[in-house]
Amino acid sequence: MQQLNVYLNFPGTTAEAFRFYETVFGTRIAMIQTFGEASFVPNVPESAKKKIMHVDLPITETAHLMGSDAVEGLSPPLKEGNNFQISIVAKDKAKHPKNPVPTWNGDSIAYWDGDTLVVDTIGYNEKVPFIPATFHTPALHTIDRFRLINDGKQFEVRMTIDDPGAYTKVWETRVVSDRAKPGYKIRDYRCAENNRDLPAVGNWGPW
Repeated sequence: MQQLNVYLNFPGTTAEAFRFYETVFGTRIAMIQTFGEASFVPNVPESAKKKIMHVDLPITETAHLMGSDAVEGLSPPLKEGNNFQISIVAKDKAKHPKNPVPTWNGDSIAYWDGDTLVVDTIGYNEKVPFIPATFHTPALHTIDRFRLINDGKQFEVRMTIDDPGAYTKVWETRVVSDRAKPGYKIRDYRCAENNRDLPAVGNWGPW
């Protein structure tokens, strides 16, 4: 089974957009976090603290709509045509390919470890502005662990970051967000990898 993630970036209107998407798809936001709540993002300006860093709206069991606000200095420049991206996470393959072609989102394998969803990713390229590992090489290897804690009231994400080309040791981040409550209404950038028709789709900016 594979999970399709569609990620949208907005110029400060993510919360409004996802309230609308809840009514369109008839599902509820599962997770939402502002830049001000993200302790691993340094030097967040006061004007950006209430902006949405990440929001996740499950549409079906295998498709999620995600999004964030574009914040200057913390996000990629937002231009028409580069405000969405798509990633596919395979949950049924046993291992990574031996030599994955480096891409923006890497090659991901997902599996359950008890009550924790584990996503193991390699094969990143050097272009993606990866947070929290701002500096990285193609050797970057991340393991994300997602689970509900505190009787399902909160959502925990632990990320293990291993990149011998950029860091002297493996390190980890942890983010805990409140789960959206019943009735709570507030709770991409286009990847051009291997696109041979870029002149036909306009200016893609510095990326």
